[in-house]
Amino acid sequence: MYIERQLEKKFIAVSEEYACVLLTGPRQVGKSTMLRHLMEGTARAEVSLDDLEERRLAKTDPAMFLKLHPAPVLIDEVQYAPELFSYIKIAVDNGAAPGSYWLTGSQAYRLMALAQESLAGRTAMYTIRVRFPGATKTFILDAKFPQRPTFENDADVVAAYTEYTSISGKIEKLEKQLKQLDG
Repeated sequence: MYIERQLEKKFIAVSEEYACVLLTGPRQVGKSTMLRHLMEGTARAEVSLDDLEERRLAKTDPAMFLKLHPAPVLIDEVQYAPELFSYIKIAVDNGAAPGSYWLTGSQAYRLMALAQESLAGRTAMYTIRVRFPGATKTFILDAKFPQRPTFENDADVVAAYTEYTSISGKIEKLEKQLKQLDG
């Protein structure tokens, strides 16, 4: 039985604006299940980098991997082939259609760092967090993604950069706290 998630409508809406959308979160929280549900009845294909042959191809020949798996595509467990990020960046910069690339990954801290480095400003990023029964801390289902900036002057650029670095620092701190809780 599929359980509908609050994030679904937001994910679809942002897919209509961004060519690449990244969904992170712990293993087994339903990232792939939710995206498979959303792609039912569409032309979107799915490829999992849990498959060792697909992973090998993605790591050794990312261009060929993307040719064999054209957009629109769901690439599951993308953290196993960070080499793909530069090629996805090129596709986005060359005008990939909104919603072309749906990416998932379980290693949120590492994946977010890689994605922010390679796909900054090109990718909407969501994180699924879960609340565990009996937990002393609350985990929040939240959506975070960069907005396309419009700047009127240099002061707006400085303000946006300051906000971005502040948020990035908070994300890193939260990830460290989550790692400690996972223990």
